[in-house]
Amino acid sequence: MYLIDSNILVYYMNKNIPVDEQRKLRQIFIDFFNISVITKMEFLGFKMHTEKSFKESIRFLEME
Repeated sequence: MYLIDSNILVYYMNKNIPVDEQRKLRQIFIDFFNISVITKMEFLGFKMHTEKSFKESIRFLEME
């Protein structure tokens, strides 16, 4: 199991992670991961969200 940090989620959703690392993260998201309540709050409260990115973030968290 992997515990994912809010910064990783923000960077991943904004495609600010190198391609090789994106592949590793996608595999982690397929295998098994967990996100703490605090991380969810930080992720959804990211001040640079657009309406679109906020909706995508909610959809992403619903996968968990």
